Amino acid sequence: ATHAALLRRELNSGGVAVLDGVLNAVQVKALRSEALNLKLAATPQLRDQVRDDRIAWLAAPDECDTKGLPALGDAARLLFGFAHALQERINSVDDGSSAPVLNVCLAPPKHVMLAAYHGGDGSIGYVAHRDNIPKARTKEVGIGVENDRQVTILLYANEGDWDAEKDGGCLRCYPGADEADDEGDQPGSISQDVAPRAGRLVIFRSRDLLHRVLPVKSNGRIRVALSAWLLDGGA
Repeated sequence: ATHAALLRRELNSGGVAVLDGVLNAVQVKALRSEALNLKLAATPQLRDQVRDDRIAWLAAPDECDTKGLPALGDAARLLFGFAHALQERINSVDDGSSAPVLNVCLAPPKHVMLAAYHGGDGSIGYVAHRDNIPKARTKEVGIGVENDRQVTILLYANEGDWDAEKDGGCLRCYPGADEADDEGDQPGSISQDVAPRAGRLVIFRSRDLLHRVLPVKSNGRIRVALSAWLLDGGA
């Protein structure tokens, strides 16, 4: 099956699509070096022990280029390009299903988020959440807000010897979790861990997939990821 057909099936099922080797080792090393030299800031959610990553927002690939960050610019360009291809193709791929992946018109990302999680004692990661939740549930859930995000795209830039068991930092997903399940701990819930492997691309439906980032356990390890979101074009 083509990558697009695979992605369509995973997204239709509410699951997670994973593509490896999107960046090679040289590209990952350059991207990681630039990312860790940026001035990153903790989010307000750190106070509530929700997440402990440090982030920066990249408005567009050209902005990175003008700031002398060519590897980040190339990575952002890759995410924007992949999002554009996904936007154009995913609902038209023939995989034997006539059901659309999403019943909205998709719009390309407006920016890319860089996030770095530092390892060691007291590491939090990011508690279970969805990247987009219905407005009616925002007060009940207490984490996140309703927004335009429809499809989440992640790109990892970690060392090639990252050991998920020793270093932690996996993306723990709860495919098929009930809409009312905010922790992944309801009876019958299943989990799937995706290691933050260098050059790996991960895609899922922003509103549907309950997920969390597990704490980075090893002192001195820093988990680096770029995130972009396909948006609701009608919003």
